[in-house]
Amino acid sequence: MNSVTKNIWSKCLIKPTSKIKEAVRSLSKSSLQICLVVSRNNTLIGTITDGDVRRGLLRGLNLEDPITTLIKKNPFVVTSSMSNNTVQYFMRSKSLLQVPQVNEKFKVTGLYLLSDFKLLKKRKNLVVIMAGGFGKRLRPYTLKCPKPMLTVAGAPILEHIINNISSQGFSKIVISTHYLGSMIKDYFKNGKNFNVDIDYINESKPMGTAGALSLMKKIPNEPLVVVNGDILTEINYGDLIDYHQKNASQATMAVKFFDLKNPYGVVKTKGIQIIDFEEKPVQKSTIINAGVYVLNPATIKALKKKKLDMPDFFKTIKKKGKKTIVFPIYENWSEIGSFQDYDPIKKIERK
Repeated sequence: MNSVTKNIWSKCLIKPTSKIKEAVRSLSKSSLQICLVVSRNNTLIGTITDGDVRRGLLRGLNLEDPITTLIKKNPFVVTSSMSNNTVQYFMRSKSLLQVPQVNEKFKVTGLYLLSDFKLLKKRKNLVVIMAGGFGKRLRPYTLKCPKPMLTVAGAPILEHIINNISSQGFSKIVISTHYLGSMIKDYFKNGKNFNVDIDYINESKPMGTAGALSLMKKIPNEPLVVVNGDILTEINYGDLIDYHQKNASQATMAVKFFDLKNPYGVVKTKGIQIIDFEEKPVQKSTIINAGVYVLNPATIKALKKKKLDMPDFFKTIKKKGKKTIVFPIYENWSEIGSFQDYDPIKKIERK
């Protein structure tokens, strides 16, 4: 195995004068969970991992702050003369998820990822997919089809979600259904054809993303993952669970940084004099709920059988003095929640 290709790892490169929001954008573009801080000639100054950013945000830093305090200087590196076995040995022995490759002048020439070496880790944790919504904003597509069964790239949204879950070592899945739920059950059955075990929650009336969990036949002993049935993402669910447990959280919500952009070029003036131009600047950076959660079993057992959405459930947990935290994600993420989200996909597929 060689280091990841240049057109991928080059997306990790950022300047030492960058702000945290620029590091977040780099992490999002590359999905490699690391930024390589380099000088003008690509000489490595240091690294910033997604974990470094998360810890910085949790201790009070904001997106407009410089990356200076996050940079890990003098990181462990490898050279092109090292064999794959040697690189893998060092990465495993030092518990490194990513390692930059440099030449004799310390110029970045590549990037190794431990995920490309390691065997798939089997996970016992249950994953619950919320697929009971009416999908009213996607009508007429959802008049005769539940939203999670709408096709993207030749397969239902729900199939993409299940395949991603399975590819990450999870095998136990529960799908909560309501609107046109028989179509979902007829397609996936017990999950055998998708290399997973699938059980179902039947909502006789809409229970909300948290309330539906109160209908579970058996509460697992390990933290469980909850995923909305209209989310397409490359998030690593195992990392999410590990982060949840490491921080001793009762409930963890995956969140995504979202930039609100001005669709027009901005003219900067002083009196009637033109000073500068800025093309479609970011007006505001916000944090949005990504529709992916980890919950401890005790929180599920405390649920009453009534309609309850997940944000309200988090508020309830927090009011009880229990720890609730966020897990910022930088991986690809999209919500097929509205006509505007889905119609462009259908147009592309028809071409």
